[in-house]
Amino acid sequence: MALGCTLTTVKFLLLVTNLFTLLCGVSLAIVGTVMHVRYSSINGLYAEQNSLLAYEALLAVTLGMIAFVISFFGFFGAARNSACMISTYAFLLLVLMVIQIGFAAGSFLQYEEARVYFLGRVEANFDRIFRSAGGADLRSNPAIARVQRLFQCCGKHSYKEWGRWLPESCCRGGITAGCKPYETGCVEQLEEYFVRSARTFGWLLICFTVIEFVAALSGCWLANGLRDEEAARKRVRFQRVPAGRVNP
Repeated sequence: MALGCTLTTVKFLLLVTNLFTLLCGVSLAIVGTVMHVRYSSINGLYAEQNSLLAYEALLAVTLGMIAFVISFFGFFGAARNSACMISTYAFLLLVLMVIQIGFAAGSFLQYEEARVYFLGRVEANFDRIFRSAGGADLRSNPAIARVQRLFQCCGKHSYKEWGRWLPESCCRGGITAGCKPYETGCVEQLEEYFVRSARTFGWLLICFTVIEFVAALSGCWLANGLRDEEAARKRVRFQRVPAGRVNP
């Protein structure tokens, strides 16, 4: 099916924005996977499965996979010049956009309350581990060691809390001889991680929604153009049929 110059331009715009939609879906799924891995590393200090971070990681992976699947409707519909498939693509994108806007708003609105609760739980669990273990057992505690290595922090608020004998996980590069400890406490590092993750998730959803809006708009434009061209061809065929003959 040959397309006019305007529809060819719209089709090109749809393909470009749809490619970005696919890349957005992949990147969102990757971000969610990374968030889940990092969140899993602090389960020893924050054993909450229903936290904002856990929800955001799961949502990022789920929404990314949905966007990835939807993008194929756009590619196949554009390749076959199928108005029906492109309309379905645009509709699914609009539904996804509404969902993303809702989750982005929820992330920003619940951010402060979730941050305070998160830090309170981290500090309480840090204190619980310090009380339940001591000496060498505490310095080799796997939950604390894992967090200190991953987030490059030492102690709850400072490496000085460990006294003269610093655990290996507090030393830069894991080298205890001539140990150069991480100066930032783990509570401060985890707070920075929480703030960065929550805000990044919210802004990513907003940016991706803008791209998806352009793709959905292009899809609606192309689908309407394809229907108009099909209707025009039918009118031309009908007008060419001689009087007294029925157009098969």
